[in-house]
Amino acid sequence: MDEAHARERDEYQAYIRGCRQFDWQPLSAEMFRSLYGRYRRCSRAIQRYEQRRNRRLAKRTGSACRDDAFLERLIRSIRHERERLDYLSTAVSAGQRGEEENGGAGMPAYRRPDLPVLVGAGAKLHPELDPEPPVRDP
Repeated sequence: MDEAHARERDEYQAYIRGCRQFDWQPLSAEMFRSLYGRYRRCSRAIQRYEQRRNRRLAKRTGSACRDDAFLERLIRSIRHERERLDYLSTAVSAGQRGEEENGGAGMPAYRRPDLPVLVGAGAKLHPELDPEPPVRDP
């Protein structure tokens, strides 16, 4: 139970930081918990529907059968509700990114380019790798 409260508190703090970044008026903590919980339930329902649909498509091969029309309408309304509440997720993710800016991965480490592979008459070792440079003509 404490982990759930800690997660909700962290999400609300990230939401407040995200609202500051976007200059939005933040919601109260109770209203945020209610709406963000609804957003998460909508996302979970859509995810489960997609998994169910993929399982059903994998079982039947070449069938023209459609899913239940009622379920399709229900999922469409759930997607609409999730899109309506998507601004909450945007603010939370912006607030969480703000925390991680203090030393992220940054740029990848420098890597020397691979030496080109030469074949035939043009094959010549790179000067740094040639064991007998005075013997070979440049």
